[in-house]
Amino acid sequence: MKNNKIIIFVLFAIVAFAIYYNSLNSEFVFDDIVITENTDLMINNFSLSDLRKAAFFNSDKLRSVPYLSFALNYYFSKMNPAPYRVVNIIIHIINAFLIYIIILKLFSSDSDDDETRKRLTVSAFFTALLWLVTPLNSMAVIYIVQRMTLLMTLFFLLSFLAYIIARKSAKAPLWFLLSFVFFVLSFMSKENGITVILVIALYEFIFNKKGNLKNITKTELLVLLAFFIMLLVPVIISRETIYFNFTKEYKYWGFTLSERYLTQFRALAFGMSLLLLPLPQRLSITHDIVISKSLFSPITTLPAIFLMTALFVFSLMRMKKNPYFSFAMLFFFATISVEAIVPIELFYEHRMYLPEIFLIFSGVDFVTNKYYDECEKSVVSALLIIVILFGFLTGVRGEAWTNGVTLWGDILSKYPQDNRALYNMGLAYFKKGDNKKALEYYEKVQVIKTKTVNITAFYNKYHASLS
Repeated sequence: MKNNKIIIFVLFAIVAFAIYYNSLNSEFVFDDIVITENTDLMINNFSLSDLRKAAFFNSDKLRSVPYLSFALNYYFSKMNPAPYRVVNIIIHIINAFLIYIIILKLFSSDSDDDETRKRLTVSAFFTALLWLVTPLNSMAVIYIVQRMTLLMTLFFLLSFLAYIIARKSAKAPLWFLLSFVFFVLSFMSKENGITVILVIALYEFIFNKKGNLKNITKTELLVLLAFFIMLLVPVIISRETIYFNFTKEYKYWGFTLSERYLTQFRALAFGMSLLLLPLPQRLSITHDIVISKSLFSPITTLPAIFLMTALFVFSLMRMKKNPYFSFAMLFFFATISVEAIVPIELFYEHRMYLPEIFLIFSGVDFVTNKYYDECEKSVVSALLIIVILFGFLTGVRGEAWTNGVTLWGDILSKYPQDNRALYNMGLAYFKKGDNKKALEYYEKVQVIKTKTVNITAFYNKYHASLS
């Protein structure tokens, strides 16, 4: 079994580097500026003071783990983008392998027969492999700054895995401690890591308590209360950021709070559609999502609200009869909750990186349970075809990330009137020294304060230098 796991890890590594090879030398783009223009990360001495400065003296003080990793990347490779992306790919590979292990640990039972174990192994393998190659995850992997998402997911999965092992191990205290340490590291990578607590609560209720409130003891209720009190600690730590997001920052995005929450239902539905159909022509570093002004404007607002609400309620109702599906859906809602609730930009593809995991599993597991015993080769062949297709599309998607011109050009091919894309295309040409082409795009920016970001200061700075 151990040798099989090594083979699977090596296979994941080969596949990942094969599909992301063409994007290794792509330039730093967009928000990678937090790396390329952050002098605190540019360490030349491997000293404790320099490492501490890189980790904690940055604009995102709560995300010290990824900033420390960026500093280490700079120490060894300076501003060569390839090693930064190699690290991202390695983390992505480890995450896929952890998904494989977690599914086996989470859904296996000592009472399972050989056929059940075989089906679960197939489901776990293809879930992890499909997640590894899906084009929807390409943004999280190729976009260097999104190592924050990669590391948050890495420690999230490790925390959850350690907890599962603790519940089944004689050395429970050690595993519980490890789970807590990984939880802290996940939160220190990105604030979404806080949702580990919600997922552990789901695991306990759905699988250990069989979805029945009567099975929860008073002691377990106290433990659950303690868990949720733990949620207050990172909230208190993040209180300034939370206050800023809810009082000021959302105004820059061009929507009111009520409009943001109405639109978020459509954004979540759109994210799910990308999981089902992750074609390169549907993927973009930013998406120009129309703001919902009311339940009927646009007309898809109410159906999206109904769909998301129905999925949530149905998941709650099916806990006992269909625990796998309920866990998959509630895992999705739990892990995407932070970015759905906090009034930041409406949608980014990398936000699906963690929440989509068990959605993929529920689909793969449905197919294997229904058809694997009768037509094993057909099921494996069909899943392999999807893996190969997704891998090819991910490689194609990687070409858009070659440099700023190709990336923003890709966006403009999908959203020709996107003011931010027009501005950043001009900036990309400016950085290449093509001032004439840069001005051509700057002049197309009809609204300096766009729907999504205030670029007035940047526009004035670079437009003045070009003029």
